[in-house]
Amino acid sequence: MSIMLLYVDDEAGPARRLAEAAGLEARAVAEHRFPDREQRNEALLIGPDAESRQWVQQAASATGFAFGVCHKTRHGDREVAIALPEMALRGRRVVLMDDVASTGHTVARAAEALLAGGAASVDLAVTHALFADDALAVIEAAGVGEVWSTDCIVHASNAIPMAPLLAPALTKVLGALY
Repeated sequence: MSIMLLYVDDEAGPARRLAEAAGLEARAVAEHRFPDREQRNEALLIGPDAESRQWVQQAASATGFAFGVCHKTRHGDREVAIALPEMALRGRRVVLMDDVASTGHTVARAAEALLAGGAASVDLAVTHALFADDALAVIEAAGVGEVWSTDCIVHASNAIPMAPLLAPALTKVLGALY
């Protein structure tokens, strides 16, 4: 039995690289109607590390929100240091965006740094909510308010349905194959 793994970009058909697939997920997050969206009109989108730049920037472009990216230094599996981007944080409502949260330590350290830097609030939008062991408790203890994840992995935080974006893209790809 063989398994085919296909990354889909809704505009270009099959994605040639994983980085191209991030656009679909960033679009899902950007288009999602978050609770109290009108209160987040001046939201600041922040990625916890350089890897997140691609989808945070795309989501910022789609929403018109400002964005920034932290610098992460890993000191072990559960120990990271986060340096904030050089930008005004005081009083800002921050939406921290990441592709995967497993232990929760990276987003927790980023949230703590953002709140210490003056952010009014920090919420989290994550594509894949793996949330191993006590990850959600770690994230909440760091001061994160709301947590929104896509429904790619079933979790109580699921708030962003991917099927409406995946179905047309898959139809296009499969139509080209057959």
